[in-house]
Amino acid sequence: MSKYLIGIDGGATKTIARLTASDISEQSILVERTAGSCSLSHDFEQALVTVKQLVTDLVQSVTSQAEQVTIVMGVAGAGNEALKQKFSLAILEYFQLNEAQLVVTTDAVTSLFGANNGHAAVCLALGTGSVAMSLGSDGHFKQVGGWGASIGDEGGAVSIGKQAVRALLWEYDSNERLKSRLSLKISEYIGSHRSTILSWLSQASAVDYANLAPIVTELKTECPLAYKIFIVHIKQVEKLAYTALKASNGPLILLGGLAEVTAPYLSDDLQERLLSPKGNSVDGACHLARCQLSDKQEIKK
Repeated sequence: MSKYLIGIDGGATKTIARLTASDISEQSILVERTAGSCSLSHDFEQALVTVKQLVTDLVQSVTSQAEQVTIVMGVAGAGNEALKQKFSLAILEYFQLNEAQLVVTTDAVTSLFGANNGHAAVCLALGTGSVAMSLGSDGHFKQVGGWGASIGDEGGAVSIGKQAVRALLWEYDSNERLKSRLSLKISEYIGSHRSTILSWLSQASAVDYANLAPIVTELKTECPLAYKIFIVHIKQVEKLAYTALKASNGPLILLGGLAEVTAPYLSDDLQERLLSPKGNSVDGACHLARCQLSDKQEIKK
């Protein structure tokens, strides 16, 4: 039987891995490590390198035998079944694990199980991207959103950043110069002339757009344009929440870097259902690892 559990939260910008002992009922952190991006859809090979290094580091901190470990990881992009299977196989082969020792799912699922300690809830993860997950009392869950930055993820930081850049472009075309406080601030990062802006746009990643979101949230009470974009963000989050809550009587929990700034602006009825998160994606991964070991929880749709 596995002596240790590893829970991993692999996000588009940061990865957190935690090792706990399997013979302790409560999660007692033995070792925790962080690393960079772990997105199967954005950079599969980098995600593989990141996880291999983290797991190796954690395992070697307590034992030389990887077969003594059960691992559950929530990874961005794992909603793509082909990528998930390819990734899982690579990890199984690299560490010589059997299939019962590894579960790979999305970071949205691990966030869901962490948010309310595995109990029924609707969880909105508002980070680089966005996704809503509802967990029923029967263990079944449903996902809303999470389609990726290229077409969806409304309510996430990438969406806010793209709106800010679009606003800057229209302002530039309309006035041949930038006037608003938001656009002037954004221009410090992407440029203020057509050539420099085009150069930035040609190379910008989802994370680059997400990094602009804090400018919008910080200026929302001082700049009308920033406030307009922020309100669009609130409407997107509300739409995501209402859709996910249709089939659930559970509480609503917000997670991610945009959760705190978003919550006070939601509609009254949504605020009445808000519950502070009891845990995060890493907690959820560790919870599922313990359940995987004891066969108490099956990850099912």
